[in-house]
Amino acid sequence: MFELGDTLREARIRRGMSVKDVEDALKIRSKYIQALEQDDFEVIPGPTFVKAFLRTYSSFLGLDTDLMMDEYLSRYEPQFRGQHQVIGRSTGRAGSRGRRRQPNYLIVGVVALLLIVVLALVFRNRGEGPAVIDPTVITTSTTSSDTTISLSETPQTTDGASSSSGAADASSVAASSAGADASLAIVLTATGQRCWLTVREESADGKTLFSGTLKQGEKLSYSRTGQLYLNIGDPASVRLMVNGKKVDVPEPYGEFVLSAAGLSRL
Repeated sequence: MFELGDTLREARIRRGMSVKDVEDALKIRSKYIQALEQDDFEVIPGPTFVKAFLRTYSSFLGLDTDLMMDEYLSRYEPQFRGQHQVIGRSTGRAGSRGRRRQPNYLIVGVVALLLIVVLALVFRNRGEGPAVIDPTVITTSTTSSDTTISLSETPQTTDGASSSSGAADASSVAASSAGADASLAIVLTATGQRCWLTVREESADGKTLFSGTLKQGEKLSYSRTGQLYLNIGDPASVRLMVNGKKVDVPEPYGEFVLSAAGLSRL
């Protein structure tokens, strides 16, 4: 058995960071950071925030986020306990009791079959194959953080008309095509002193494209036809541009999905 709080605190200390350093990087109040490190989850306002903070903090420290989430769910949210034991992820407690649980092969088979069907549908909808993502480009701006970013790729509309200018709504992207295969040119720029964020392919479980802290003026650039998962520590400190248009990221910090259909909070 391992303790969530001890694991988080030891990982932070190994990085030579104080609670205040974490608060500044993630924009999570120090009392919530301390609550996570003390397994005192009642201090945090509700399970939804607990899970969001735990996932963000674990990822920031470079820990196994899935393992940390499984341990929390199996210990503090009993309705998930049976589900995680069937999947067979070790949380360290089964071994300490000296028992080995046999897997339920029927359930594992059904889950595998559903996964195959979902993947087949996804790739069929996309055409010949999965979307290709250009390598991440991280550069440091030599001008002020308010400099407008120019994108070489411009959006196209289905009726041939040019798209209107202006900032997009906080919850939607002014995409020129409503189709799932619309090409997106995406630029994330740190406008504040620094902003911690994670970028993954498709979802929170997708391949990690970037995880770390952007300093003021640094940026990430992507060109893709799928969707991106974004975990943004301080939306007020980052500027999001899609196909040359500014997209407002709503407060507070949290997880988002960006696609041609819009920007939505998880």
